[in-house]
Amino acid sequence: MQGKWRVIAAIIFFITLSGTVAGFSAGEITTFTSPDSSFAGFNAFTDTVDSTLYLSVYELSSPDVAAEILELLGEGKEISIIVDKSPVGGFPDNEKAILSILQVNGATVYLAGDEYRFHHGKYAVADNETLFIATENLGPTGFPLTGSKGNRGWGAVIEDPDLSEYFTRLFFTDRAMAQKFEADEFDLKPSAGGEVFTPVFRLTRFEGGFEVTPVVAPDNAVPRILSLLDSANETIYIEQFYIYKYWGKPKTGSVEKNPNLFLEAAIDAARRGVTVRILMDSTWYNIERDDPKSNYNTASYVNDVARREGLDLEARLVDTGRIGVKKVHAKGVVVDENLVLISSVNWNENSPRNNREVGVIIEGAPAEYFASVFLYDWGVPADHADTGGTSKIFYIVFTGAVISIFIVRRRR
Repeated sequence: MQGKWRVIAAIIFFITLSGTVAGFSAGEITTFTSPDSSFAGFNAFTDTVDSTLYLSVYELSSPDVAAEILELLGEGKEISIIVDKSPVGGFPDNEKAILSILQVNGATVYLAGDEYRFHHGKYAVADNETLFIATENLGPTGFPLTGSKGNRGWGAVIEDPDLSEYFTRLFFTDRAMAQKFEADEFDLKPSAGGEVFTPVFRLTRFEGGFEVTPVVAPDNAVPRILSLLDSANETIYIEQFYIYKYWGKPKTGSVEKNPNLFLEAAIDAARRGVTVRILMDSTWYNIERDDPKSNYNTASYVNDVARREGLDLEARLVDTGRIGVKKVHAKGVVVDENLVLISSVNWNENSPRNNREVGVIIEGAPAEYFASVFLYDWGVPADHADTGGTSKIFYIVFTGAVISIFIVRRRR
């Protein structure tokens, strides 16, 4: 009973915190892009871990990421991990193996409770000082070794103790409702090695004062994303894994009865004179014409509205072959090249209203980096994607050998 009241108290506390906290001021932010520099970004983050690491992700299935965590465990760091207990398609065998290896080597691993449909965020906190946040799962396609092909995703490492404490409180709120993972026999398959990929966007460090606003679903994601879109004066760039044409049920719903609030807010921005560009994934299961909510039909709907009303509004399906990625898995928005949303929120109804999702809105120069990524993916010539085009940007030169992971066989 005492444990139950601790959980209730934690929930009440965090709901209160979510409703009152608007933004934090971060002095240093490092941005990265998958597949170009996401593994370098994860390395940059783990290098900051002095004593504790709290990691909350939908899936952790990369042997290479696991090797980095194992190294921290070998150094005596305290590591606690929460993952979703029933991801779409089932719990992967390799993830079970990885979690088992991490647990028997000293990590505490938890399976998220039933309070949310999916535990879908992707974030971590080091020493209550540094926040790691991404649109990608910690898998081989989200965090491939540098120079290997993977998904297009966005992420950042943010150094700020107050912001980090906010997400630490979120972590422990969710962990209080989670159940302990039980390690089992495991046979870990090492990374198979991916296709060669030539990085375009490097790990980039920004120094200054940058306002950062947390976005947490289901607590505040809908109003904060709508407020971001409503704030646009000049441009909105949206890069998403998928966007439903409308919310509600596929067969009985409609744009009129069940509007996608995010999509309609973007269209409304175009109606008031904002240039709006929407880029979506083109993987076969996202573009089926007989699915009324597929990216194909969403793009058709958006472009029909643009033609009828004469709006500076366009939606495209990404050309993955041209940019060399497996698919676009990002969930990102850039407003006026001055505000960027990096989050795990998909643009359906379930994600912001029923899942545990996590993101941040960053104001300032880091948004320019992601505007460059978007424009490159959209089809603007490569010279516009040069992230060295502004004196506000400071590069981190990432060097290092490819880290090999050993295969461990062990019985508990």
